Amino acid sequence: MNVSLASDASLEDVASLTEGFTGADLAAILTDAGLAAIHELLDNQENGVPETEPCISKELLMSVTRKARPSTPADEKMRYDREFGEFVSSRKSISTKARESKGKKVTLA
Repeated sequence: MNVSLASDASLEDVASLTEGFTGADLAAILTDAGLAAIHELLDNQENGVPETEPCISKELLMSVTRKARPSTPADEKMRYDREFGEFVSSRKSISTKARESKGKKVTLA
């Protein structure tokens, strides 16, 4: 079932609350909000409120977002960032050496 996003629901607001979240974390937020919207629709139908399409309201989206936690702990993310920085630095030194050796002749004996 497709779930629409209300016109007042802002993904920019979600982004402002989810620094350090992975793409999978953000997808999980939208999935959870969609499921909550479906549950809300079913509850409303049981109470006689005629709705045909589930919709993620701004309030629902923000509520789910505030409850969410990143899947990668901050210390682990710092370790990944450090390792990535070391990798990039090592690649730069290899490319620098390659540029410096360009045009030099080598004799194999």
